[in-house]
Formats: sequence, structure tokens, C-alpha cells
Amino acid sequence: MKSAFDPERTMHTVGEPCYPELAASRKDIIVNAPTLETERLVLRPFTDGDIELLVDAVFSDPDVMKTLPGDTETPEEQAECAKHYTDAYTVAWPEHGYGGWAVCTRTNDFSPTGTLLGFSGFNLGQRAGGLAELGFGYSQSCWGKGVGFEAASAATEWFFGHGGFNEFYACCDSFNDGSKRILEKLGMVYYGDEDLWDSVAQGLGLVPVYTLNRETYFNSP
Repeated sequence: MKSAFDPERTMHTVGEPCYPELAASRKDIIVNAPTLETERLVLRPFTDGDIELLVDAVFSDPDVMKTLPGDTETPEEQAECAKHYTDAYTVAWPEHGYGGWAVCTRTNDFSPTGTLLGFSGFNLGQRAGGLAELGFGYSQSCWGKGVGFEAASAATEWFFGHGGFNEFYACCDSFNDGSKRILEKLGMVYYGDEDLWDSVAQGLGLVPVYTLNRETYFNSP
């Protein structure tokens, strides 16, 4: 799933914060990020310790990274990319009123309780109108187990309900059938193919875009 920011556009020297306001520990930053719970999952704000866990779960896996932007050939690049993601989703809370979560197990149905599986959430996208973009990425260990949809459903419910926002979109690579199924199951509607996050320049071509608004979501059967 394409994330809601471009790591290449926020590159910085290793060891330097890509957002000055995130130079301190995340626990010292008031981001107003809620914690959400589903039957099997907990969506919580990111912590400093999540970088290493996300590298192990997501950013060190070449198959997972086929669906996410970022150069992760070396351990240093993997850690840097994970930090970009957590920083971007964290700083979105005070800037936009929405953001992202670390997705962890609430039960031991398929992983020990508390295991970090990946991330899900919203950030400011590239499309006209300043719409939020939904993004997510997960360890292969939980692919095909409904984790992506369960977390995205909780995030969407918060976005339209407690968040009070009206619309968001999502995009994914044309070959990413798993992400497409999640978006369609959420009730998102295919809008068309667009050049987002430099997809054409990167040789990926246009990417399919899906949209969902508050009225449609709450009025769907």
C-alpha cells in the first residue's frame, strides 16, 4: 500500500530528525493521538522503540517493500525509512488532526499479545483539495488474516466519527491485489488512475485511486 508521504522528499542525514519538532522523544510530544482497539488489534501512537520493531516486521522484507516507497537495501536505510514513516504519521496529528498508528496484537490469536505487526493511518496526500490519504503496511506473517482490513476499519470509523472528517482517498500499485481488496471491502470506490508520489517517474505508471466519503460510509449496508 502506498504510504501517505514520500521518503525521498523528506530525506535527511542519518541521526538528524527529519522534523525539528520530533527531535525530542515522542513521549514528550503532545499529538492527541487516540488509542483504538478492535477484537484482535490495538492501534496505538508510535514510540521511539517502534523503529527497530518496524524494521524487523516491514522494512527489512523485500516482498513487503515492493508495495511501499523507500530505499531499504541496507540496515541503515531500513532504519531511516522506518523513522520517516513514524515521524510523518506522528507529526500529522498536531498539524492536521489525524495521523497514523502502530498496529499491534491485542490477543494471541496469531502472534503473542503486543506484537507490532505494521502501521495504518492517515497523512496529507497529493491530490487536489488537501484530502487525507490512507496508508498501511504489514509484516508478511499476518497477510491473509484480515489484519489490514480490521485496522483500516477502525481507522476509518475514527476518521469519520470522532475525527469528524468528510473524505479521504487511498492509492496502491496496480499489482497489489491485497490492498485493493481491503479498500473495496471498506466501501471505497475506484476513482481512476493518477500519477501520485512520482509513480510515473519511478516506472510504476499511473496508480489506481479509491475514494470514500463520510455519508457513503455511514449509509452503506
